[in-house]
Amino acid sequence: MELEKKTIRYVERMIELIKFTQYPRTKMDMVQFLFGENATNKNKELNVYLKWKTPFKVFNLDVPIHFEMLKEKGERKTLWYSGNESVHPVFLALNASEVFLLTQVLLSIVYENKSPYFRMYQDIVRKIRKQVSDCMANKVDWSLLDVEADFELKSKIFTEDMRNRRAICEDEVDYFSKIDDYNGNVKVKTLENAIRLMKYMHLPNTRDEINRYMGMDVFKKEITLNDGLKQRGYWKSQNHNNDYCFLNVIFPFCRSIASNQDDHLKEMGYVSTAGDVLDEDIDYFEDVSYTTNLMFDKTSRNYLRYQQTVHPIFLILRLDEVYLLTNHLLELVQHKFKNERIEGLKRYKDTTYLQYENIVSKIYHQLSNYAKDVLCIHCDKNEKDFISEKRHNYEHGITEQNLIMFLKTGETYCVDTIDGLVHGVIRWINDTFYVEDKNGHMHLIIPAKD
Repeated sequence: MELEKKTIRYVERMIELIKFTQYPRTKMDMVQFLFGENATNKNKELNVYLKWKTPFKVFNLDVPIHFEMLKEKGERKTLWYSGNESVHPVFLALNASEVFLLTQVLLSIVYENKSPYFRMYQDIVRKIRKQVSDCMANKVDWSLLDVEADFELKSKIFTEDMRNRRAICEDEVDYFSKIDDYNGNVKVKTLENAIRLMKYMHLPNTRDEINRYMGMDVFKKEITLNDGLKQRGYWKSQNHNNDYCFLNVIFPFCRSIASNQDDHLKEMGYVSTAGDVLDEDIDYFEDVSYTTNLMFDKTSRNYLRYQQTVHPIFLILRLDEVYLLTNHLLELVQHKFKNERIEGLKRYKDTTYLQYENIVSKIYHQLSNYAKDVLCIHCDKNEKDFISEKRHNYEHGITEQNLIMFLKTGETYCVDTIDGLVHGVIRWINDTFYVEDKNGHMHLIIPAKD
């Protein structure tokens, strides 16, 4: 079956059924869970899911799916479950800083602490690397992926036993009752195209380059979004003001004109952004300027270090990996960011640990009850949708927070300066942030102002 012709809701049901049947369920349970009040005559569609034997592909990734029957001796009812080893598909809409936190920064902390799970974290970061844009990939230092640990490692945390899974709670919350039918009727192919194009446009491209990359005239392409009307273009515009939504995660796709900072702001193509946080009605008018090396520059703008880019990431996790990205993740980073103080930076507010809590919250809201029960995960935060650095810092009244994070780790980073993109170590000199390159030269960083 070609899933690209199916709707987003169809694929969401497949994914949520995998999670729902991590506890054994009857067919009646499953029909009620998936379709709620519209459960009449839905057994036929359910049987299509249950007979699926091979992985299905979403975002060019194979999602394992295999349902098995379980009938205990002496029991009359037949139960179904989604395999002895649970799979946990998670969709995240990250900003650039969150990508850093889940890749370079996380690996450096894991390695520094000689964590026995270093190799498992490397595998998680490799999954993320495959899905970030070329622009983002060039900003992250991936060198720790090639490092062989000289300390003891573990390859397994939990052993799952289907027979020992506890009985289902009677008051279990129905996940789909909390999902708004935001754009569930949108075709999967439309969503995949939008995400692919969004990542390609993290750097400026001309209209012809964009059309060649997508194999179509994107600017004239008509797509169907949540209101059922045909709308032109994958990005938000005056005739398309809708965000995208997948697995209850909402994220924007805005298009902006890129101008050349070194050539009197001459237009050089289009880029994708998250839009302007202060006025969502005009977010597709955000200005973006670049230096001649096509790297983002903010010397004359009141912007943060990063172009406000959106990074959708789809992860297919094992239970061990869920643990490493939730409970164990917060245990690791709290020592680095929650209690540490740096003299001379008292007037700045460091919320790096809060950002990690937000990431864990995004993961938590997509976990099955089985995963939450086994790992004893509890989360009080409500973060699940995309939030740009600009919005995050605006809400918390901070400006240079991300630079403080880099300063604390002591690692090398690719950062945007008045001289373009520079790879080096963050320095704090005379109340000003710089990046020191490999030749010892200092490059001034101009972050957002209050």
